[in-house]
Amino acid sequence: MDWKIQTHSKICHGCREPFQDEQRYHTILEEIDREWRRTDLCAACWDALPKPDDAPSTAPADNQEPTKPTDTWVSNWSAIHKAPPRPEEGPIQKETAESLLKRLVEANEPHRVGTRYILAAMLERQRRLKLRDTLKKEGGRVFLYEIPKTQEMMAIEDVRLSPEELAAVSEDVAQLLDGPGDEPETAEDAQEPVANEAE
Repeated sequence: MDWKIQTHSKICHGCREPFQDEQRYHTILEEIDREWRRTDLCAACWDALPKPDDAPSTAPADNQEPTKPTDTWVSNWSAIHKAPPRPEEGPIQKETAESLLKRLVEANEPHRVGTRYILAAMLERQRRLKLRDTLKKEGGRVFLYEIPKTQEMMAIEDVRLSPEELAAVSEDVAQLLDGPGDEPETAEDAQEPVANEAE
């Protein structure tokens, strides 16, 4: 299974109009041929989608159960489009935890599944990641996270680590970040994602 998710589109996939700053959009995630396909829609195109007879015609709130009209439909959510910030001038900064996690997700190395999980849990507790959904796939759980700053999405597999494994993974995270500042504090802190507040 390819866990990679396309990043948030800057235009509506329905009407092809660009999203404006602070505009609400709706995302549909589908599983097609063992890959995830993301579709971003403006409110008008979302409302125009065919829905089951017992489904409301208006878009659901973030905390309501999503409507899944097809077998390929895995999840959906609503968010606010944020215009990208202007790049800051100055010296090149060392790799951040967010950029490291994105790089590890892209590489998808099996031996670093624990590192990806710990980094995601750490960033969520620091409110630098937002948990959008939890899926049960292939005998385990997969967490769908969004980076609020860039609205990029990533899928993180759930793993259970022993204290010894957690120590080794934490050391790996610290070495990759070139410093211990972002190391998880305790095993309990790193073992379970926290619930995000409603948007």
